[in-house]
Amino acid sequence: MLAKNGCDTVLKTAPAKQVEIAVNRMCRYLRVSRLLLSTFITAFICGCHFTDNLLSCLAAGPNNLWFSAFGAICCFSIACVAILDSRSRYQDYKRAKDLFFENGFHPRIAGLFLRSRCQRDAAFVAASDLGYQAQIHTFYRQKGCRWYHFLPDAVFKRPGLVISRKFWRYTLFSPAYKSRFFSW
Repeated sequence: MLAKNGCDTVLKTAPAKQVEIAVNRMCRYLRVSRLLLSTFITAFICGCHFTDNLLSCLAAGPNNLWFSAFGAICCFSIACVAILDSRSRYQDYKRAKDLFFENGFHPRIAGLFLRSRCQRDAAFVAASDLGYQAQIHTFYRQKGCRWYHFLPDAVFKRPGLVISRKFWRYTLFSPAYKSRFFSW
């Protein structure tokens, strides 16, 4: 059904369909960023433990005060980085899915998402959604990617990259991508 919205005519989606779309988006988000979300949960739990220990130290005396404060700050920082990175990888997933849908499986497209394990996971989920699971698995295997390759390859080639603004902007603050072909 069509509805007037200001001077634009927009397609309104039925509420049941909106719920289905939201559930499918959440499922895809969880599949794309399962590693990052598990990191977030672990770091958050550890941060809560350090915070509890910090509060106990404040009440009893400054035994492990600095250790607990440092641990809490580090854990909550890791949790923030993980959740922001998972959002960026979901943007990669939407982009990869559009590219695979438009062009079919092509090694050059899969190569765009070769930098880190999280990017490969995003591209793998996108390719799996479209039936290219075997091709992308073979491609990444041929490139030497294994399950234990977590960190981006560029970090080992140029360790100073980690302190660059471009790295952090792309890793944590990737711009929102609006899918052209899919609702989820």
